[in-house]
Amino acid sequence: MTVTRESRQQVEDITRNDRASHDAQADRYDDYVKEEPLRSAEAWILPAIVSLTAGVVLDVGCGTGRVSEALAAAGRTVVGVDHSSGMLRVAAQKLPLDRCTLIQADARHLPVEDGVFDAVVCSGVLHHVPDWPEVLAEAARVVRPGGVLVVREPNADYADWAFGPLERLLARLAPATPPLEGGQSAHERPLSRGELREALPRTLCWRSLATTMLLGSLGVPRTIPGVRWYYRLATAIDRRLIRWHWLGGGALILGVAVKGTWSAEMP
Repeated sequence: MTVTRESRQQVEDITRNDRASHDAQADRYDDYVKEEPLRSAEAWILPAIVSLTAGVVLDVGCGTGRVSEALAAAGRTVVGVDHSSGMLRVAAQKLPLDRCTLIQADARHLPVEDGVFDAVVCSGVLHHVPDWPEVLAEAARVVRPGGVLVVREPNADYADWAFGPLERLLARLAPATPPLEGGQSAHERPLSRGELREALPRTLCWRSLATTMLLGSLGVPRTIPGVRWYYRLATAIDRRLIRWHWLGGGALILGVAVKGTWSAEMP
């Protein structure tokens, strides 16, 4: 596809607006992960991400440092990159800076050399970036041969036909919940597994590309009594369902790609 000057300008406008949006949200951004369903989901998804990494890890789009904090606590050396100065300011307040280095940079143009990381984590970032394949290309460039890329993204093929009617009914019955301060980000587009397969750089190969948050994805409003217990049960089941890779309708995609050891010699 040919990228025109106008389309490139649109992408850069979205990027600039996204950065401003995240700057505005930074001080309260962590509040929403304390609510269900993310509270229950991250209780197992973050440890799963950590278990897939080793050594020196690049956290692309690190935001307020939720993933970086978990990585550092597990003994990883972490470099966190984000284009939002507000997010990085919050991250710096809670991360152990003896194990973590924070850099303000564009994920599409990482200021690091080739093949220097044992793992790259890209959690909830690609759906904010219109030209997100460029982020994957940079991740492939900076991870070493034999290293891994871990991706977590909202799923465009979420089974709304199955869960949507109940979600919408419960939303009408529950008291309204306040929106995230600072508003939604300028660009948010869920991705499909097919898109991720097609866009993966040829130096990488998907080892796993599964969906999760099938039961836990139900949008049960957090103001309904007992919601915490529902999500704890639902995510406990989801932890097992993720092994069934043919189940493609979950709310989140969790993918693991490996860089081939042959990549250094490839033409």
